[in-house]
Amino acid sequence: MASRLKKIPAGTRMKKPGQALLSLGNSANYICTNILCCHIICQMYSTTICGGARRDRCSAIMTAMPPKHTVTTTCEPTPPTKVLRQFRIVFNAVKTHFRNVEKQAGIGGSQLWALSVISQQPGIGVGELARALDVHQTTASNLVKALVSQGLIEQRKSGPDRRAVSMSLSQAGKASLDKAPAPFAGVLPDALASLDGETLLRLEQDLGTLITALEAGTSGANTPLADL
Repeated sequence: MASRLKKIPAGTRMKKPGQALLSLGNSANYICTNILCCHIICQMYSTTICGGARRDRCSAIMTAMPPKHTVTTTCEPTPPTKVLRQFRIVFNAVKTHFRNVEKQAGIGGSQLWALSVISQQPGIGVGELARALDVHQTTASNLVKALVSQGLIEQRKSGPDRRAVSMSLSQAGKASLDKAPAPFAGVLPDALASLDGETLLRLEQDLGTLITALEAGTSGANTPLADL
């Protein structure tokens, strides 16, 4: 039950029936704008603070209330707050996973994902890697450079003209992959892949509505989660 208490100056008189003027010991005075709260407080503190409206409901209301002088306030969150809390849980799960990746494998989450794709597809090129990660080719090229600089992958020229570059894991890359916590793609992509088509379609539509409300456009759509 959500109570709405508004702080008012001491000595203020009630203006409307059903409002309660409450003084708890030496604490400040409050005016309660919730008629149900008014009756509950009246009974809990064994005092006459009700404005008179619907006073006959006090006894019925109190049958499910806590003992006297035990104040219990339950604030039911609004629908937007409930959804916001769900987003916080999702973001926290994603961030926690990436922190564990860096701690255990010594590389970032997006680098680990690229490393795992190269491990699954030895000889893959940069363009194919970009498509597998759903990122821009420039982003994939930067990931490859970072992996090469750390000695985690090896590159070889291939193709008829020897211009194409293929990639494979080095021993150090295999060791990093062995130490890294799964799922390598991240907890969110892994969770989404486990959902059925109907749920995913509903999520796509609802999140599309949210993105429109945010006026966010498509910025960041092809950026790895670990780099946001």
